Amino acid sequence: MKTLLRSSAILALVGTIASAGCSDADSPTRTPSADPVVESHIQLMLTRIAANNAKDWATWEGLHVPGAVRTAPELPAPLVGAKAMRAGIEELVATFPDYNLKLVEAFGEGNRLMARITARGTMLGSIDIAGTQVPPTGKAFEQDWIAVVTFDKDRISVIDEFHDNYGLLVQLGLSE
Repeated sequence: MKTLLRSSAILALVGTIASAGCSDADSPTRTPSADPVVESHIQLMLTRIAANNAKDWATWEGLHVPGAVRTAPELPAPLVGAKAMRAGIEELVATFPDYNLKLVEAFGEGNRLMARITARGTMLGSIDIAGTQVPPTGKAFEQDWIAVVTFDKDRISVIDEFHDNYGLLVQLGLSE
């Protein structure tokens, strides 16, 4: 049961990854979309990843509508609000100070985008799980995840994430 609670809390934090951009050096090799709307959404995701990696939370938050919604396997209910999402990513980075995202590929149609993202980080900070302080493991993780992103014009309105929670916990030494 403790492992399950620990898994849920860690995954809720690491799942916060859902949303950022990457530097030019890490940019995926790709052909720009022929659809200018899709291309603008891909650029917005790259900006979000860059803001994440630079820890520029004001820019990161501004890329979302105020009532943005995030779903992920570890969340018991959708996370609602750009401010709540920002608080989650800031808490995540306190636990994983080197947390970094890279866009692997993205494609879309209309106001929807599918993005495959790689997240990396090292658990150097402690985490509070249901009132229990879990010390840092010092272990690194690398996780691929998929985000189905819905846009409201030029901002993110919904992010539905899908990722391997169990594999993440094993890498962090929090599960067997």
